[in-house]
Order: sequence, then C-alpha cells, then structure tokens
Amino acid sequence: MALAQIGIWRPAPGRYEDFIKVSNQARKICQRLGAQVRIWQVEVGSNAGTVTVAIQHADGAAYGQFVDKINGDGEWQQLVASFLKNPPAETVQSSLLRELP
Repeated sequence: MALAQIGIWRPAPGRYEDFIKVSNQARKICQRLGAQVRIWQVEVGSNAGTVTVAIQHADGAAYGQFVDKINGDGEWQQLVASFLKNPPAETVQSSLLRELP
C-alpha cells in the first residue's frame, strides 16, 4: 500500500516566496532520493493560505529506504540547517498516511 508524508505549513508574513523556494529545493532532493512530491496551495477552508507538501512512496519498504537515504544526505542536511536558522514557515500539521485497499 502507498504511503504519503503530509506537511501543512503556514508561511511567515512576507515570506511566502522564500518558503516556496525552499519547498522546491526540498522537492528536488526528495525526487532524487526516489519519492514523488507535490506542493499544494490551500485555497479554501480552515487552512486557507497554507502550503501542503505531499511526499509519496510506493509502499512501506520504499518509505523506509527513503528515510535511510534522506537522513544521510548532505544536501538535505544543509537545506534543513539553513531553514532552521531563519524559518520562512511554521508547521501546522504533519502526518504519515497509508492508502486503504
């Protein structure tokens, strides 16, 4: 069954473009490591104005391999360290979803 890591982020005031730039850098890294990534702008509802990042994996094994790869990836570590110095967004919600049959 497919798995998806979902992160909902609220960009800091005036930092939307900064966050999108970082999200696109993260997408490239994740895709290089074997995941599918989609970035969504929430238009309507209680989370309007937030950005949802969905990282998809074919199954649990693919997810495990991805986690092992990303934890040891120097480019990812540099991106995270840069993000944490001056975060352009805050996490609203984080989930790991499993597709139902």
